[in-house]
Formats: sequence, C-alpha cells, structure tokens
Amino acid sequence: MSTSFAGGNRVLEYKNYIGGRFVDGTGAFAAIDPATGQPAAWVHEADVRLADRAVDEAHDMFDRAWGRIDSVERCGILYAVAAAIEDRSDALVAAEVTDTGQPSSHVAEFDIVHAAAQFRACADALATSTSHGTPGRRPAIYQIRKPLGVVGVFPSWRLPLLSLASGLAPVLAAGNTAVVKPAVDTPGTATLLAGIATDAGLPAGVYNVVHGFDTGAASERLSKHHRVRSILQEEGRRLRHRSASGTPERVTCVAIVCADADIAAAARSIARSIAFKSGQSDASVDRVYIDRSVYDEMCSRLTETLDSQRAGVDFGPLISRPHYEAVVHAFDRTATSGSKRITEHEPTDVPRALRDGFWIRPTLWAADNLPRARAFQRIDGPTAILAPFDDERELNRRALCGEGRLWTSIWTSDPERSHDLARTIDADTVWVDSWFVDHPYPAEPPGKTHDTYDPGDPATRMNSHTHLTRIFSLPPD
Repeated sequence: MSTSFAGGNRVLEYKNYIGGRFVDGTGAFAAIDPATGQPAAWVHEADVRLADRAVDEAHDMFDRAWGRIDSVERCGILYAVAAAIEDRSDALVAAEVTDTGQPSSHVAEFDIVHAAAQFRACADALATSTSHGTPGRRPAIYQIRKPLGVVGVFPSWRLPLLSLASGLAPVLAAGNTAVVKPAVDTPGTATLLAGIATDAGLPAGVYNVVHGFDTGAASERLSKHHRVRSILQEEGRRLRHRSASGTPERVTCVAIVCADADIAAAARSIARSIAFKSGQSDASVDRVYIDRSVYDEMCSRLTETLDSQRAGVDFGPLISRPHYEAVVHAFDRTATSGSKRITEHEPTDVPRALRDGFWIRPTLWAADNLPRARAFQRIDGPTAILAPFDDERELNRRALCGEGRLWTSIWTSDPERSHDLARTIDADTVWVDSWFVDHPYPAEPPGKTHDTYDPGDPATRMNSHTHLTRIFSLPPD
C-alpha cells in the first residue's frame, strides 16, 4: 500500500498481495470514499494470470509448510496476528473509515476489538483441540481432520474487516492457506492486514490478496480454480461455503418493548441499533414492536434520540452511490405505502460539506397495525418501522411467525416474562434487555449458516475447513 497525491488530495494505492509481496495489477480502478463521494484510493486490478499466481503461491505454501506446520507454532502465529491487529489499530481504523465512512470511534471500539478476538478465539480453540493421545495401541475406530488446502475468501462490504477476520481466522487455524478477494467498494483493510499479518510472523504465501470487480477476471478465476478447495463468500447477506445448498434466508432484526420496560434504556439501545453500520448490517434493527400503553412515549424518545444524531459522529454514510439511490427510492416507496415518517429531519438532510457523500439520516416510520409493519420490506439503510401491539400472543402470531431467520431484542423489567417470551418466539437469537453489541458472540448450533460477523463456535468453524477421515481397523487378536 502506498500514498499518492492528486489535485492536492491524498489518494491511497492498494496493490495485490501475492507471496508476501505487493504486486502491480494490469489495470486500476478508483475506490470511492462514501463520506465525500470522491476517489480515495487507486486499486490495482488482478487479471487471470495474477489470480493463478496467487493460487499457486497459496498452494505451494500449503503443500510445503503451512499445512504441515506444528499446531503449537501455528497457534502462536495466530496470537501474534491478533496482537498485531491491536498494535496497528490506528492504520486499520483509517483504512476502514476510508472504505466505509463509518465513525472512527465505532470502528476502533467494535470492529478492531472483535477482529483481533476472532484470531485469538481460533488460536484458543486450536490450542485446546490439539491431540493429547497417549502413545501405544491405536483404537480400532478413530478419526482425524486434515486441512483442505487453498480457500478463497470473499469478505463482505458490510463489515469489511470483521467479515474478513471471521472468515480468515478459522481457515488459517485449520491449516489452510487463503486467497482473499475483497469487495470492490472496500479494498483497504484486507490489503493492509496482509502486510500486518506477514510482519507478525505469518509465512509469505499463506495469505494473499487479489483485487477486482465482483464479475471480473480475478473473481471468476478464483471461484472456479481447480486448486481452490473451498470458497467463503457472501450470498445475499450471509457468509457461506460455496457447497452450501439452498437460497440464504434474510435476517429480520426486531425489537420488542413491553409495557414494563425501562423506556429510556430501550430507546438508547434501539436507536443505536438502527444506526449501526448505517443500517447495512443484519444486526441493525428494522422493526420495533411496542406495547400500546407505552407506544407514544417510546416513539417520542426514539425520535428525539435519532434526530439529535450527528453525521460522521453517531452514524456514517451508505457504502456507494447506487446503494444510496436504492435506499432513497425505497424511502419514497415506503412513504406512499401508508406508513408515516415520524423523525423530524428529511432523510437526506445532512451538513452541506457532506452533500457529495452518500448520507442518509436515521429515519423512523410508524405503522398503525401489525400486518402493515410486517409488510415493511427491509431497507439496507438506517431506518425502522414502529408499530403498537396489544397482546404478546397476537404479536407472535401476526408479526413474528414464519419470519425465516429472526433476531430479537426483548425489553422488559420482568426476567421471567422475558425468558418466557424468548422461548415462545421462533428466533435464532434473542437478546434480553440488550442488543447485539452487548453480546458480540452469540453461538449458533452446528449446521447453521455462519454470519458475516457472528463467529459461532471457533472449533466448529475450524472443522468446517477440514476434511474428516474415519479410520477403521480390526482389533488385534
């Protein structure tokens, strides 16, 4: 990575990273800073030849060293990468802010912390899973796990650093090597982390980066290369293995505010969740169901909180101009569907200095009944719809059942009530008097799709990047 200046502005340069070296591409494209709408970096695009070279380097390193390295040594390197992420956090924060426009304090306090935690958790899991078998006769039936080889990793633009870390850490911990193809809008942290990891002791060739468009030569080649044994890439809103079957279900993230809830605390948390990553994350609440007896008070609190939020401090921009235009169009559609906007500011009302960026203010809509709220189509922006309910059983029947993948934040001062309601709702994840950032590691059962930021169980994720061999032998006479 290098820096150049164009027209007096600082412009970064992101190269491909292959075999421990930064490599020029065959062309270049501009990465746009969503906060300003202006070019922030020139990105070197990889062609088929460079993609092949990256895969060959990864395959050679896997075959020659990384796949055979002692697990204790591999564990130590992963701990060193985690520490390096923390030590070089200023540079990573700057790159992530340039990529996404999100407030630097949010990136430092959330993304950096949990990206380092991904590598540390996988190192912990590797340390505890190391075989401690006693020498002597083997059992008649046993099994071993071996790494797959080269894994292609396509991190999400929604959480660039964290989705990269949550995919890459278990891949490397399991003994595989990786070729990473960052999202076209967010090339920075993947490139920067490659150099940081190498400096921390990760052998050259274990972690490679190629840049390009989603349908470009490098992406196509990496997705179909015969030496790439597995692909992790975002489909819809999930980070999945290429071999996963079926259409990924979208997540609905709902907050439920009961009559006895701490309204002030609930309003603060829900407002934060709506603006989280500018509403572009699965964990951003997009529907709020409120007991009718406290509905007006809750609406007032939420509106007051969101109207006071500051662009660049409390929320960031959307990722790109096409995404911005899609959200504006969705807002227009919502306004004509019968829902009422209750936040004071116009959605596009931001300071003049930010008008060229892709900014949308957090926006609330009110629905007068549960069916209308349920019909609200999730918008990948900082927005949510509010609706009153009279009975929790009615709420479950008319607004929550059949939602597919459901994440829910329940607010009530009665612990028994909260857990009874949690058991009633058919949800993947339930937070009680809290929300995602208070519990960043909700484990998923084996077989569930791993989220772009949800690490699940590190050992389970590591095992998903291995080949299981079952060995049967006849017992000795």
